[in-house]
Amino acid sequence: MNQTTNKARLKAPFDLLRIAINEEDLIILETRNDFLHGRVPDLTNAGEKRSIERINKDLYYSSMRFYTLLNMIILKWIGYDNRVVNYPKIHEGFTQIRIEEEPFRQL
Repeated sequence: MNQTTNKARLKAPFDLLRIAINEEDLIILETRNDFLHGRVPDLTNAGEKRSIERINKDLYYSSMRFYTLLNMIILKWIGYDNRVVNYPKIHEGFTQIRIEEEPFRQL
Protein backbone atom coordinates (compact mmCIF):
# COMPACT_ATOMS: atom_id res chain seq x y z
CA MET A 1 0.00 0.00 0.00
CA ASN A 2 2.80 2.43 0.84
CA GLN A 3 5.09 1.35 -2.00
CA THR A 4 7.06 3.92 -3.92
CA THR A 5 5.91 4.74 -7.42
CA ASN A 6 7.78 3.66 -10.54
CA LYS A 7 8.65 7.28 -11.24
CA ALA A 8 10.19 7.66 -7.77
CA ARG A 9 12.16 4.43 -8.15
CA LEU A 10 13.55 5.47 -11.52
CA LYS A 11 14.40 8.96 -10.29
CA ALA A 12 16.10 7.72 -7.09
CA PRO A 13 19.59 7.08 -8.58
CA PHE A 14 19.67 10.62 -9.96
CA ASP A 15 18.69 12.06 -6.58
CA LEU A 16 21.21 9.88 -4.76
CA LEU A 17 24.07 10.88 -7.08
CA ARG A 18 22.87 14.50 -7.27
CA ILE A 19 22.43 14.45 -11.04
CA ALA A 20 20.16 17.17 -12.37
CA ILE A 21 17.55 15.86 -14.78
CA ASN A 22 15.19 17.97 -16.83
CA GLU A 23 11.54 17.72 -17.82
CA GLU A 24 12.32 15.77 -21.00
CA ASP A 25 14.19 13.19 -18.92
CA LEU A 26 11.20 12.80 -16.61
CA ILE A 27 8.89 12.31 -19.59
CA ILE A 28 11.10 9.48 -20.87
CA LEU A 29 11.32 7.88 -17.42
CA GLU A 30 7.52 7.87 -17.31
CA THR A 31 7.39 5.88 -20.56
CA ARG A 32 8.86 2.85 -18.78
CA ASN A 33 5.53 1.04 -18.69
CA ASP A 34 5.06 1.53 -22.44
CA PHE A 35 8.30 -0.33 -23.06
CA LEU A 36 7.44 -3.05 -20.52
CA HIS A 37 4.19 -3.72 -22.36
CA GLY A 38 5.75 -3.71 -25.85
CA ARG A 39 4.58 -0.26 -26.91
CA VAL A 40 6.65 2.55 -28.36
CA PRO A 41 5.80 5.86 -26.68
CA ASP A 42 4.13 8.46 -28.89
CA LEU A 43 6.48 11.36 -28.15
CA THR A 44 5.19 13.64 -30.90
CA ASN A 45 1.48 12.97 -30.24
CA ALA A 46 1.06 11.69 -33.79
CA GLY A 47 -1.67 9.31 -32.68
CA GLU A 48 -2.45 5.71 -33.47
CA LYS A 49 -2.05 6.24 -37.22
CA ARG A 50 1.63 7.19 -37.02
CA SER A 51 3.86 5.77 -39.69
CA ILE A 52 6.51 3.11 -39.17
CA GLU A 53 9.08 5.80 -39.84
CA ARG A 54 7.66 7.96 -37.03
CA ILE A 55 7.52 4.97 -34.67
CA ASN A 56 11.16 4.18 -35.44
CA LYS A 57 12.20 7.79 -34.84
CA ASP A 58 10.31 7.89 -31.52
CA LEU A 59 12.01 4.65 -30.51
CA TYR A 60 15.42 5.97 -31.55
CA TYR A 61 14.88 9.21 -29.61
CA SER A 62 13.84 7.26 -26.52
CA SER A 63 16.89 5.02 -26.82
CA MET A 64 19.22 8.01 -27.11
CA ARG A 65 17.60 9.69 -24.09
CA PHE A 66 17.88 6.50 -21.99
CA TYR A 67 21.46 5.99 -23.17
CA THR A 68 22.43 9.51 -22.10
CA LEU A 69 20.78 9.05 -18.69
CA LEU A 70 22.48 5.70 -18.17
CA ASN A 71 25.85 7.20 -19.13
CA MET A 72 25.31 9.96 -16.59
CA ILE A 73 24.57 7.49 -13.78
CA ILE A 74 27.53 5.24 -14.55
CA LEU A 75 30.03 8.06 -15.05
CA LYS A 76 28.93 9.93 -11.93
CA TRP A 77 29.07 6.72 -9.89
CA ILE A 78 32.72 6.14 -10.84
CA GLY A 79 33.66 9.72 -9.99
CA TYR A 80 33.49 11.52 -13.34
CA ASP A 81 32.31 15.10 -12.92
CA ASN A 82 32.59 16.78 -16.28
CA ARG A 83 30.41 16.93 -19.40
CA VAL A 84 28.70 14.08 -21.27
CA VAL A 85 27.35 13.94 -24.80
CA ASN A 86 23.64 14.74 -25.01
CA TYR A 87 22.73 12.23 -27.73
CA PRO A 88 19.09 13.33 -28.21
CA LYS A 89 20.34 16.82 -29.08
CA ILE A 90 23.04 15.48 -31.41
CA HIS A 91 20.48 13.33 -33.27
CA GLU A 92 17.53 15.75 -33.28
CA GLY A 93 17.86 16.27 -37.04
CA PHE A 94 17.13 12.59 -37.64
CA THR A 95 14.45 12.15 -34.98
CA GLN A 96 12.72 15.44 -35.88
CA ILE A 97 12.11 16.08 -32.18
CA ARG A 98 13.39 19.55 -31.39
CA ILE A 99 14.75 20.06 -27.90
CA GLU A 100 16.08 23.18 -26.24
CA GLU A 101 19.22 21.68 -24.73
CA GLU A 102 22.94 21.94 -25.22
CA PRO A 103 24.87 19.21 -27.12
CA PHE A 104 26.73 18.42 -23.88
CA ARG A 105 25.38 18.09 -20.35
CA GLN A 106 27.25 18.88 -17.17
CA LEU A 107 27.27 16.19 -14.51
